[in-house]
Amino acid sequence: MHFSLSEIIRYSDSVERQCGRQGVPAILFFNEKWEDNEKRITICYSNLMREKNQKNLECYAQAIHTAGKFLRAKELISVKKLEFLSEHLCTLDQEARSLLPQATLTFPKPVNSSNESQIAQQFEKLKEHFLSKLKGLTEQTEEELAPTPSTQAFLRSEEFLALKNYRDNVLKNDRRDHTFFGIDFTVQKKYDALNLVIEAFEQQKTMAGIENVMRSFYNTKNMSTASAKSIYDYLNTGQNLFTWFFGFLGLKQTTTVNLIDALNVRMELIQNQNEHELSGLVV
Repeated sequence: MHFSLSEIIRYSDSVERQCGRQGVPAILFFNEKWEDNEKRITICYSNLMREKNQKNLECYAQAIHTAGKFLRAKELISVKKLEFLSEHLCTLDQEARSLLPQATLTFPKPVNSSNESQIAQQFEKLKEHFLSKLKGLTEQTEEELAPTPSTQAFLRSEEFLALKNYRDNVLKNDRRDHTFFGIDFTVQKKYDALNLVIEAFEQQKTMAGIENVMRSFYNTKNMSTASAKSIYDYLNTGQNLFTWFFGFLGLKQTTTVNLIDALNVRMELIQNQNEHELSGLVV
């Protein structure tokens, strides 16, 4: 049994905050290795078992919280690591209810392991399908080539920054659970899917490469199969009944796809400007 990483981070952070700052120094940087995080959790656990007080509880919660953020930042998530953190989260909950009797604590529910495995497999298929569309871009992503001014303008545009902001400040921390009329509309791994697209853009050095990524994304529209969704269809799957229903009818798109549509308009404006400047050079 284990809990999702987002729930481990949420709950340990909640306990840490409700300890009321007992003089525990803030951790400004992640440990370099997972083993360092494990060791710190074990030490904090031993200290709490030896002397049960709110300060040691805060240290323990902070260690679990930091380890969870380390896994998310380094993308080193595995069932074994989640089980380790989940075991300590259960202990944290038990001690928190004793040492923080007035706290508001909402303990997470364990994940369905078989369902989680299926989601991971489907995402890998989605990733493989999208990246296969970009195989022809290798000559445009050589590190020794500097991005062209137009490419830099695209990557610094308001539309591209808005897309990155949505990824980092909405999808990355999205813990919404959407169930309507017995139908589960939860869309997991949207952050990872959008991150694939953004990183593909950031690897490009020319506007030809940018356009190739954009067209590769749009070319996956309505290309889902019975075993896996395409990246366009996945990112256009709504996370509430209204978006899902009208999206099913083809009448509404998700925020993610709307942001990419706006970015596509920006790309075309930059390309048109380049063509206009080139035409002015023709004698």
